[in-house]
Amino acid sequence: MELEGRLNPALSIPEVLQFLSMGKMTGTLTIVHGENQVSLVLKGGRLVNSSSLNRPHRLGQLLASRGVVERSVVEEAVATQQDQDSPEMLGRMLIQRGAITPEQLRSAMRLQLEEELWELFRITEGTFKFERIDNLIIRDVAVELDIGPLLIEGTRRLDEWTRIIKNVPSDLCVPVVRPMEDRSEREVMPFSENEWRVLSLINGFFNVGSIASRSGVGRFETYRILNSFLASGLVVIKPEERATRRALEDVPLSKPPANGAKPKTDTVGSSSARLMAVFFKSRDAEAEAQARQEERTILEFRNPVEFVAALANSITEKLLGNPEFYKGELDERIAEFHWNNILMSYPKADLVTAVGRRIETARFNRFVEEAGIDGPFKACYEDTLEALNHHLRTIFLMAAQRLGTREAEAAFKQYFDNFRQRSKIGNDDQFFFKDFAGKVYA
Repeated sequence: MELEGRLNPALSIPEVLQFLSMGKMTGTLTIVHGENQVSLVLKGGRLVNSSSLNRPHRLGQLLASRGVVERSVVEEAVATQQDQDSPEMLGRMLIQRGAITPEQLRSAMRLQLEEELWELFRITEGTFKFERIDNLIIRDVAVELDIGPLLIEGTRRLDEWTRIIKNVPSDLCVPVVRPMEDRSEREVMPFSENEWRVLSLINGFFNVGSIASRSGVGRFETYRILNSFLASGLVVIKPEERATRRALEDVPLSKPPANGAKPKTDTVGSSSARLMAVFFKSRDAEAEAQARQEERTILEFRNPVEFVAALANSITEKLLGNPEFYKGELDERIAEFHWNNILMSYPKADLVTAVGRRIETARFNRFVEEAGIDGPFKACYEDTLEALNHHLRTIFLMAAQRLGTREAEAAFKQYFDNFRQRSKIGNDDQFFFKDFAGKVYA
């Protein structure tokens, strides 16, 4: 049996689900809204799977944001999964590795299913199609949700949502904690565990969408908590920045097609010539002499993070010296803008900051001196290296877009090699520069 139709005010998703639940149907319900498509799997009228559960990155991020497992463990499992001919489910892999318990997985999957279903309740236009499959086989059913209680909760949330979005209108809003002069005012504020989770993520540059994806309590609950903070005066919404950011935002997600002939491989002695062609176009002999002098200077760094940040700053300075790369005043904030966006995905990297065109690691270095790289600080260290790799990748993609892919790739490789050859790095036992660099310009 197939059931299909068009959504409208008289026929909503909750009503379709209620019909399937009461009939104890088994099969797949597919909902299409614009360019988006979501599939829900039902067994005996109960919700057991959705298309979101087949996206390992989303489940992995949820587990990491709840503090259940380290991000590096999730990324390692996802990488292994992608190399498999018949990919094993991420949750099962993490359980087998002892990273999470079955109950922790079920809790995360339950929240993920509930969130997706409640998001669907807001859709009023589109199409749906239910395909009945009585002999449906589903591997590893971790959760089964009764649709009835979800419908009741979903209706309640819709009513509350209309009030919330009047104060928190979009994911792009940036909340800021209001300064309190009276210490006693802070001390009389009791918070629940979920409220503490959300409050800890309010730092003045994480937007609401980023906070919701990291809180581990779900999008609706995050919005509800933020709305209560606004009502109490604890939090205010940061005024929207009006400055145009188009030149910085238009970074391609992948390398543009290669253009022109690839430059010939130079000897070490002639490396400056090629680098000058990309980094110092139209500069005088004095600049070229300065670059050659820099190549003979030995640099010392206390840890790989300090080294990578210095590499990023150095290559950024060189690129901004090229009139074909430099696009104006917005580029003076190139590091600051991109780093703050990157921190949305790597919140543990916030000991490293960015001002203008430079990355600053002084605060991070102080923590390393006190705590070392291993132990409790290791997750922060790994997140920071990944974030810096992302930053360098962004700068490389901008260079490929503005200067040409082959020119940028050849120059970056040569510059990276030269910078590494004249650098001494402390605490680098587990830092493999070749692998790190390959991820930047791959």
